Amino acid sequence: MGKLLGLATLILCTACSTPESRIEDNQALFDAYSPEDQSAIRSGQIRQGFDQNQVYMALGKPSKKKAEDGQESWLWLKSESRSIEVEKDVNKYALERNEYEQGKRASAPSTTEQVFQTRTRVVKVVNFMDGKVNNWEDPVGKYTGEWQ
Repeated sequence: MGKLLGLATLILCTACSTPESRIEDNQALFDAYSPEDQSAIRSGQIRQGFDQNQVYMALGKPSKKKAEDGQESWLWLKSESRSIEVEKDVNKYALERNEYEQGKRASAPSTTEQVFQTRTRVVKVVNFMDGKVNNWEDPVGKYTGEWQ
């Protein structure tokens, strides 16, 4: 029960993370930035030349980080879900049909079933060179994989 409560708290705290809450956690650092940079951070925007602390305050914790050839990239990902109807495997349907005929199932089986699928969409990619924002993109329709 304790682990479940801890996990729920972590999820809630992560979900409620906003630029304002991240600014509060880093107030002294935030106060040292120019008014233009402060305004951008408050509105969840980033600019070229921002350091990693500024990007964190504006956008939050990235889902993934990767580094190669002196460049670091932060990725923000979002999972999408859907439920679709698919044809049942022939063997599964036959087994369920057999169980129904033997009286082990209350209703006749369907030849289709609902399947829950997820995929992950790339929401934002920020590239750093020497610890400063070099460039970024908000890819539309870019996924780390197809529906599974």
